[in-house]
Amino acid sequence: MTNHGCEHIDGIAKVLQPTRRECEECIRTGDRWVHLRTCQECGRTLCCDSSPNRQATRHAQVSGHPVVASAEPGERWLYCYPDDVFIHLLMQDRPRGTQGTDEPTAPVLARGKANGRPTRCSIAGGREKTRMRFMIIVKASKDSEAGRMPSQELLAAMGRYNQELADAGILVSGEGLQPSSKGARVRFAGDRRVVTDGPFPESEQLVAGYWVWQVESREQAIEWVKRCPNPMAGHEAEIEIRPLFEEADFCADLTPEQQAGAEPAAAKH
Repeated sequence: MTNHGCEHIDGIAKVLQPTRRECEECIRTGDRWVHLRTCQECGRTLCCDSSPNRQATRHAQVSGHPVVASAEPGERWLYCYPDDVFIHLLMQDRPRGTQGTDEPTAPVLARGKANGRPTRCSIAGGREKTRMRFMIIVKASKDSEAGRMPSQELLAAMGRYNQELADAGILVSGEGLQPSSKGARVRFAGDRRVVTDGPFPESEQLVAGYWVWQVESREQAIEWVKRCPNPMAGHEAEIEIRPLFEEADFCADLTPEQQAGAEPAAAKH
């Protein structure tokens, strides 16, 4: 990698990826974890500081292995414990024949430190290159509102599509929603709260499911949506693309002291 002012990160020629997405120590002890980190010295995958046992930090302290990478799908960053340096990686276009590889191959967007924590504001210094998050909203249909499950063919096609998203490093999360008949709405009117049980009319305005993607541009999100199998096979369907706000969007209105306190949730080591 290029010179980032951290000799530990600069010495990494290839970012190690998890062989299994589970915390080795938590599996052994029967404990739970929140997020996963992969040691760049030995390749062990362990849990983050938001997890009860903080195994990745414990491992770094005991072994002296300095750098971890996020093992979460869609996250591309490295963190050095002794130098307290956070590096956000951007996926490069892969050479032909390497599609499906989940290995970040740099370049680096930026780095930053604030009170011992990485800051999203400093990471977004090269804003035009920052990967953006989008919510991809699948609109409901009469069939989805009736609770009719997709066919096996559509489920298989969607499974392949989701795998392509994951392989490209785009997929952050995604879920399908049950019909609105199983939900409720809460209307706010001054101090009053009025609860209305579903179902709700105008099914085409409701949401049947969503993804959250991390891509380089709105245009890239549009191209990926166009590759999606028709989510309502045999009928017209609509997918809406909406960018998510990031902390960096508010940085212009923050004082330097406030910016120094900003911490991206994904950067918790």
